[in-house]
Amino acid sequence: MAQNNKTTRFTSKEKNALKTGQEITDGDIIWRKLSDGTGVWRYDFTRGGQRFKGTLGREKDGVTLSQARTELQRIRAQATLQAPVRRNSSSNAVPIADQQPFEEAAQSFLRWSEAHHSDYSHNKSRMEQHVLPRFSGKVLGEITSRDVEDFRVDLLHAGLARSTIQRIVSVLSNVYEYARQRDPNLRNPTRGLRKLRAEPTDIQVFDEAELEKLLDPKNNPSIRERAMVGLAAFGGLRASEVLGLQWEHVDLEKGQIQIRQTVLDGEVRPTTKSGKTRSVPISKSLEPLLMELHGAAGASQWLFPGRTPDKPMHQVQHVFHRMKERARLSDAPSFHALRHTFATRALEHQVTVHVLKEWLGHSSIQMTEQYVHFTGKHSDQMAALLP
Repeated sequence: MAQNNKTTRFTSKEKNALKTGQEITDGDIIWRKLSDGTGVWRYDFTRGGQRFKGTLGREKDGVTLSQARTELQRIRAQATLQAPVRRNSSSNAVPIADQQPFEEAAQSFLRWSEAHHSDYSHNKSRMEQHVLPRFSGKVLGEITSRDVEDFRVDLLHAGLARSTIQRIVSVLSNVYEYARQRDPNLRNPTRGLRKLRAEPTDIQVFDEAELEKLLDPKNNPSIRERAMVGLAAFGGLRASEVLGLQWEHVDLEKGQIQIRQTVLDGEVRPTTKSGKTRSVPISKSLEPLLMELHGAAGASQWLFPGRTPDKPMHQVQHVFHRMKERARLSDAPSFHALRHTFATRALEHQVTVHVLKEWLGHSSIQMTEQYVHFTGKHSDQMAALLP
């Protein structure tokens, strides 16, 4: 019977929709529906030009997806040991591409990219910040489509824009396509991924009344929490940039903040999202919050220390959720919307989009324009400037 292969997770809904003999695939693992409505777990992958396929176990025998994956890992390891070794024209033994360490393949691609790509710096930044930390220690043939799917989900949870995630995965794909020039049998795990849901286009911004409620000490007495909101709403900082601030980066006398590093999931990364250091002004609305925070600061070098003074806070989302509840703004936009609020207010006060681009740390004017939400107030101000 003809098979109906789908790249999807093994949900009950997907299983029930299949007919006997049809399959669901996810990477190298397969679920085939049997006539009694249960399924059998199978595998199908290639190592060194040799195909490995077979059965992992049947559901009615108690074999779960987790057990099937564990068995597949054992089979993969055994297949890697059995895989043949190719020889080059000099008769020197060289490993086939799917046994090549990912770090080695990544560096080979970057050397090629440096000579051929105008956006090499972006490739290098995305590789070092995101791809290598995730896949170092693996060989090319070990990374599956499921691994890449999980990678994208984690990047989404880290707050990265979908367009940014697509560019990061594109770098990963380029590593495989470059390696495939040596070994066409190498499988690219980024092929056939589900499309990411489109970026929301209706991001709201906070109005002045909502900001006043969030920053009212009666609602949120903690100066640390209010300063977090202020840095995003009045400075345009990302959540990861807020957490990465140390007092040496803040010059209250000159009214400047240096954005040099970020913190993601408690890990300090010595660079910004764009890979460039930037400076943002301390506005009149932000200054009193930072002054009060500085006065209350202890011995920690961090503006927002974690449970121990030598480490930064892990994240801001849970803090911001509590702040909105106290201010009775549970349905208000997300923390990231504060950055959009900053951009919108800046243009309403006649800051040029080119200056705003530098403050936000964007790579293009087009990206900055996505952060600006025109309001009636802004339209009236612009109309007043007409001759």
